[in-house]
Amino acid sequence: MIVFLTLAISVMLFILYQSMQIGDHSALLSQNVTSRLNNLLTALHLDGIISEWLVRKLAHLTEYAAFGFFWCFFLRFRNLDEKTGKLLCMTLLAGGILAALDETIQHFTPGRNGQIRDVLLDEVGVTIGIAAVLMILLVSGMVRKR
Repeated sequence: MIVFLTLAISVMLFILYQSMQIGDHSALLSQNVTSRLNNLLTALHLDGIISEWLVRKLAHLTEYAAFGFFWCFFLRFRNLDEKTGKLLCMTLLAGGILAALDETIQHFTPGRNGQIRDVLLDEVGVTIGIAAVLMILLVSGMVRKR
């Protein structure tokens, strides 16, 4: 339980740290990641160019999926007797609060802007994390029954 809480808090702190990066620094980081991904694709002889916009949106999905995954597992192991629906709602709520805080910080950070559509995208990421937890719990439950 402590491991999942520590991982969830670590992801949350990473998200908030990234929100506080000024626009130029954030753009440079995105450009660097985009360049590396495109170089990798070229080395693999795969045509196509990944855009910086896509890298930024995938970053939102990935970091919030990780948060949703770790937070949902933390709640699951902390409240084993709770109904699954309640745990999912609590995870979505925590992800929504984090996403709103993330975008609010960006709104007040020089060179950045907070966007409501990113809050929605972040909630999709949390949902992906929850779905991964549910799949793991479902499979592990099937394995235990054998």
